[in-house]
Amino acid sequence: MPNPDDNHQPLNQSDDQPFQEPAWVKPVKTASVIMGVLIVFCLALLGYGLSTNMGKLAEGDETPKTLTYPEGLRLINASGGGDGAVVLTFEGQNGQLTVVTTQPGQEKITSIIEINTGDDFSFSSE
Repeated sequence: MPNPDDNHQPLNQSDDQPFQEPAWVKPVKTASVIMGVLIVFCLALLGYGLSTNMGKLAEGDETPKTLTYPEGLRLINASGGGDGAVVLTFEGQNGQLTVVTTQPGQEKITSIIEINTGDDFSFSSE
């Protein structure tokens, strides 16, 4: 009885005529082995990187920083900015707002902006 599916080895074929794999199977097997080796290698590299840098991630400057500001101001908002900056918003007794940008890691104040009301948006240096 002929096999209706020519892509498969007949069940009654003898061992002296082994099944011939299609030509595309060998490159697929080779690619699969190479990808498996690469996956194992990358996972080992990831594990090594995490284990050697894990202690460095937890390290930091443990020294607390103290910022002093003039009396009469009240801190109403604090937020983190880019590059480790901290943006602080103060309100004065008369309601005037002052925005201070600091770099605590470098212990410096990068900008102080006093916000006043006016007819239009503009900057003025006093």
